Amino acid sequence: MTEAALELEGLTMRFGGLTACDNLCLTLPKGALMGLIGPNGAGKTTAFNLITGVYPPTSGHVKLFGQVLEGPKHRRAAQGVARTFQNIRLFKDLSVLDNVKIACHMRAQSGFWAALFATPGAKTEEARQEKRALELLSMLGLSAIADCAAASLPYGAQRRLEIARALATEPKVLLLDEPAAGMNSTETGDLMHVIRRIRDELGLSILLIEHDMKLVMENCEGLVVLDHGVTIARGLPQAIQRDPKVVEAYLGHAWAEKLAAEQARESHV
Repeated sequence: MTEAALELEGLTMRFGGLTACDNLCLTLPKGALMGLIGPNGAGKTTAFNLITGVYPPTSGHVKLFGQVLEGPKHRRAAQGVARTFQNIRLFKDLSVLDNVKIACHMRAQSGFWAALFATPGAKTEEARQEKRALELLSMLGLSAIADCAAASLPYGAQRRLEIARALATEPKVLLLDEPAAGMNSTETGDLMHVIRRIRDELGLSILLIEHDMKLVMENCEGLVVLDHGVTIARGLPQAIQRDPKVVEAYLGHAWAEKLAAEQARESHV
């Protein structure tokens, strides 16, 4: 069996009388690209917040390669979980390169005083971090604008920069919260090519939230569907898109009719 990179076991989050996430169970295999989908308010981002330590769960736990994750956000990041956000959260007054270098510092070995007095060891580490940051910018197609202010970037480039910054923490699991939001079809296609390349070249396991169903159905190897905090379906994209509960709660009958029409055309080709 494929090793599990991330496991959510009975993950539940209650805010007073509201259950935002109810007994969520999910297994992300090592090296997999999976999707967590559902309507707005379904509990998807709450699940990401539980995984990354923003909230302590009411019950249940999260495992990373068999080890239970505990503690706040910075500890989860150090253990190997990184994420992006629905709303871009860059250091907009800093350069593209500096945004990524800051994230590289999480793995720094030199202490405060070594950095303050610019010891040879600190200088060597700083050079290594800059080299790594430049490699990530190259991978994300941002090398040519490394010295530009993050605020000056077009929207799609800011999205890619946020992914580069997450990768700079050297994660084992990457959580992407609506990475294609606001992008046109060309930008979305380019982004998914980059995400698959990241997965393949860095050996990452990726869980993404996304409302672009074409992207999800064509790229994810497995899906979990939430509705009002409850898991209503899980499985392969081909099965999920035909599931009556998913059609009713999320995809809509127009989607199902469009899918049936496309399949009918393909069968006559």
